[in-house]
Amino acid sequence: MSDHATGPTPTPTDRRNGRIGHRIVEAVAEIEGTHPTELRPPLYDTIDAEALERLFTGDPSVTVHFVYNGHEVTVRGDGAVMIDTTDRPATVN
Repeated sequence: MSDHATGPTPTPTDRRNGRIGHRIVEAVAEIEGTHPTELRPPLYDTIDAEALERLFTGDPSVTVHFVYNGHEVTVRGDGAVMIDTTDRPATVN
């Protein structure tokens, strides 16, 4: 479990597992203990996932932060996705 005094506990997703939007949804669903199709709101109600894909061309200096389903999500230009699980213990491979 996270200690609020030590700050956020970012959980990385595996960069090899396809499109950024799908990886975000799958990781948040795993953290929430639910199926990706059961997440509310759907990712597309929070951010334009297609536009997010187009932003990332391998430049790690590009970073986008947003909140999805109560979790802070950070996506780097190299495709790395980090999800803050401060309030909820989780392990995402």
